[in-house]
Amino acid sequence: MPSEAEIRQENIDKQLAEAGWSRNQGNVVTEMFLSGTGKGIRERSQDYLPSAGTEGSRAFADYVLLGKDGKPLVVLEAKRDSRSPLEGERQAVEYAERISQKTGRLPFIFLSNGDETYFLDKGRYPARRINGFFTQDDLERLDLLRQYSQPLHLFQPDPSIVERDYQLRAIQTIIDGMRLKQRKFLLVMATGTGKTRTTIALVQMLIRASWVKRVLFLADRRELVKQAEDAFKDHVPDESRVRIEGGAIKVDGRIHFATYPSMMQVFPQLSVSSCFNRRSSSSCGV
Repeated sequence: MPSEAEIRQENIDKQLAEAGWSRNQGNVVTEMFLSGTGKGIRERSQDYLPSAGTEGSRAFADYVLLGKDGKPLVVLEAKRDSRSPLEGERQAVEYAERISQKTGRLPFIFLSNGDETYFLDKGRYPARRINGFFTQDDLERLDLLRQYSQPLHLFQPDPSIVERDYQLRAIQTIIDGMRLKQRKFLLVMATGTGKTRTTIALVQMLIRASWVKRVLFLADRRELVKQAEDAFKDHVPDESRVRIEGGAIKVDGRIHFATYPSMMQVFPQLSVSSCFNRRSSSSCGV
């Protein structure tokens, strides 16, 4: 059975490198020493390598990934492939909180055993399984959203877009679910009751509150994609719109429109953190 160190070297290190993280690039620190007395954070000396974990008031994070400013951006807790990565969640949260006390920024958390990887944005959403490690740019963007997002209850749907009671209740139900840290929603409405307008009003609220940077709207036919694009143009004309087709994608747009086959063509161009993946809903923030 491979040791935890072998799991790191053979699997986790390679996966990190594929996402642009490595010691050679200077954005990865391994075995980071976290004192419990507020005296600082530093990499553990190579001539002192006890088992990773907590030793009294001292702790050693398996990996710390650094942002462009050189400050810790992510804590990564590694486990053997015979153990669930989630077993390291409590330990990783403790490390992240210690770092936050010293740097003023709460790191994101990765949990991995080389086969499965989970991502945790503490305080916003519970740990969820992901397809791979996010890039530095992905995480910097998520950190900005986290810093500048506003409470959703401070915003109301635009009455020029939706005004019917059931549309307003649908939006409020989703907002309430997001406050409870839910990430997936299914909205079912009959033909002609304003599904697209309800979606537009919700998207506008999320953009105004800085909860999303980009939005993907998917439909199964080009005619429906065109209808949705026209509706967004009418109701939120100031937001840039991009059609995804022909295997090309422009990442500088705010609202993206595509059919399912068109999205299948651009998957290889997208990072793992993008909501443009096989688990996406018909409309989601990126």
